Amino acid sequence: MRARVKLLAAMVIAALAAGVAGADITVRELPSGNTGHIPSTRIDDVVLASVPDFFERLGFTWQWDAESGRLTVRSGGERFVFIQDIAYFFHDSLLVTLRQPVVRIGPTLYLPFETLLEIGRGQGKCSFEWDAGALSLTIDTAMQSAAPTGSRTPAATVSPEGAVIGSIRTVVIDAGHGGFDPGALGPGGVKEKDITLSIALRVRDMLNKSGNLTVYLTRESDEFVGLTSRTKMANRLKADLFISIHANAMPGSQKNKDAARGYKVYFLSEAKNEADKLVAMRENAVVELERAAPHTNELSNVLTDLAGNEYLRESQELSILVDRQFEAALGRKIGRLQEGIGQANFWVLNGAYMPSILIETGFVTNSSDEKYLTDRSFQQTMAAAICGAILNFKTKYEKGL
Repeated sequence: MRARVKLLAAMVIAALAAGVAGADITVRELPSGNTGHIPSTRIDDVVLASVPDFFERLGFTWQWDAESGRLTVRSGGERFVFIQDIAYFFHDSLLVTLRQPVVRIGPTLYLPFETLLEIGRGQGKCSFEWDAGALSLTIDTAMQSAAPTGSRTPAATVSPEGAVIGSIRTVVIDAGHGGFDPGALGPGGVKEKDITLSIALRVRDMLNKSGNLTVYLTRESDEFVGLTSRTKMANRLKADLFISIHANAMPGSQKNKDAARGYKVYFLSEAKNEADKLVAMRENAVVELERAAPHTNELSNVLTDLAGNEYLRESQELSILVDRQFEAALGRKIGRLQEGIGQANFWVLNGAYMPSILIETGFVTNSSDEKYLTDRSFQQTMAAAICGAILNFKTKYEKGL
């Protein structure tokens, strides 16, 4: 899929350089009879249309941020977010995979018109009659008032042309921190780096016993490994999955530390709330310990490196599977920090060309979580849950998720 994304981008650039003929799609709205147009162009017999103009015909308002290449369209409480050169979009908080990336032509974003029609039909608010030969579209909005409440179909009906990964053979387990970087410190003196290594070793041993996976660790002892080196290792080994294990921390007063506890599973994406941003900021701070640290302002980029990372859908699914395994296995000892999985800009996941997630196993700064995280039996239970999620993911994807 990565090659397909690059090829499409090259085609668009070449077509624009050569000059592509633009044409407007004629739009007729029923029952009002109003007419209008949607700017479009044709590249290799594919009709691409202006994303904001299409949504405007459906009653959405839009906002374009040229600096970030981000287009947000809204109608009531519903929101879509499209980002230049990214083969994904957000529908409210749902991440949806596209068959090809959103492209910028001139001052705005374009998608194949057939894709826009799929998204529009998925809303269940209008019916569409499309004549590709005549570049003519009829939109019937009469069904808006007739549609029952809650009948909207999720926009996730737009789907990829099959999974972007095949057989899962190689897994890289990353034990967070290490060496002169202890990570978070618990009230009893436990160090995050020791917890993560112990759990990672257990996951490796369990996966090795499954007999059909090759498993590597980014570190097998108390040594410092740079964040970018961990991802590079996974890419070099051509890993099919990358799992980074950590323990969370709460700064401030002891009251705050005692109140914060629980696990959470993350994948790389734009943080939806301040809590997830803070978790990523703490984990990303390790970059400052590296001799050749990247510029920290890179960490704030929207959807860092997603133009080269086509595995968000798979990473999200793996996060869900780990979360479900934890919920079933950990009981009331360490519960879920918040409902649902998390997403944030973790530097250690940046540039991983395979499905990748980050697990915060619990709050080492909470005395209760610290007690469980240092217990060998509990570590074994947590490792078994991670192992089970990986094997479930392998089974699903090899059968075709």
